[in-house]
Amino acid sequence: GGDGGAVIGLFLEPEPVVAKLTRDGVRCFASQLAGPRAQGVLS
Repeated sequence: GGDGGAVIGLFLEPEPVVAKLTRDGVRCFASQLAGPRAQGVLS
């Protein structure tokens, strides 16, 4: 599509980053696919 784009950042604690970017007018969200805090992951 036209004028679309994405930037992916990897952070151990994404919440402060998402909060700062949102305050600065950037549409963003946090997502986790795996790791100790991911839901539905079997140990």
